[in-house]
Order: sequence, then structure tokens, then C-alpha cells
Amino acid sequence: MEERGLRVSREKTEYLRVAVNAEEQREGAAMLSQGEMVRRVEEFKYLGLTVQADGGSEKEVAKRIRAGWGAWKMITGLTCGRRVPEMVNGRMCKTMERPAMMFGMEAVAVNRKQEEKMQEAETKMLR
Repeated sequence: MEERGLRVSREKTEYLRVAVNAEEQREGAAMLSQGEMVRRVEEFKYLGLTVQADGGSEKEVAKRIRAGWGAWKMITGLTCGRRVPEMVNGRMCKTMERPAMMFGMEAVAVNRKQEEKMQEAETKMLR
């Protein structure tokens, strides 16, 4: 790359190895780049998504739940009034909180437990 005018920051360069099982995860080989060790990480962000070495998506699910709560906090002044009908509260949730939680999740594989966690958070917001 340097022959074509690109410079690689060796201090910032890191790599992630996604392992199939725990044994494979532990035995990662050291990686060298032009005689220098490259740091190995367990997770990093790529295009806004958190990629984990174990292939899990716990951090991404937690981030999306926090985004849902952030949307809830923005509209809570409107929805908590006594004069606001329940139907309007439900519509506000569907148009504000749910999209905030689901944004970018089409690229993430979630298991049943994580799905239940997201549903639980949405139920708490509705209450």
C-alpha cells in the first residue's frame, strides 16, 4: 500500500479473529506487519456495528436498547400527560422508540434470549 501512496498507522492497526469455538479463540497466532506486532482485539466497530470475536451480538443489542431508551426520554414529556390517550402513546412508541431500537439490527444475528430482552425493554417503555 505504501508503494501506492497510502500510509498505514502501525500504532492504530489492530486485528480481530472470529473463532468458531473457545479453544480456537484462545490459540490465536501473533500477527506481524513489517516486523512489528499487531495488537489483537476482542471487539471493534465496523460501519457502526460492534463486531465481537466470539461472534456474539450482546453489545450491539445493549446499544440498541439504550437507543430505544434515549428515544423514550425525548418523548416522555409528551406521552406522560393525563390528557394524552393510550392509543396516541402506542403510536408514538411505534414511530419513535421501536425504530430507534431496530435501526441497523437487520445485519445482526440475535438469539431468542436477546430478542426477549429487547421485547422486555419495549414493554417497560410502554408502561
